[in-house]
Amino acid sequence: MNPAFFAHAEVQHREPYTSQLPNDNLDTGKTTIAADYRLTDEAYAKLLQKLRGKPVSNSVREDVLSYYSDPEKQYATKKKSKEWKKLIQELDILKSSSM
Repeated sequence: MNPAFFAHAEVQHREPYTSQLPNDNLDTGKTTIAADYRLTDEAYAKLLQKLRGKPVSNSVREDVLSYYSDPEKQYATKKKSKEWKKLIQELDILKSSSM
């Protein structure tokens, strides 16, 4: 195989992925809406926990903050008050951070 092929493939692999995917729930086929689906709530909570102390792109930061923008919604994660309090703390950290 031509070594130039591998060099080209490596360059392509290192370029940042910039395509925007629709924010659809693949389980339900609907657009993702905060507090509408328990598994989505849990996935966002898990993502927020994993982001702590790591550099976060503005798009991911804005997406997570947008998801939790209405604290009055009945997120599934609110059912466990200890975990909800921790999530709120994580959100505060994310709000105060910048890329």
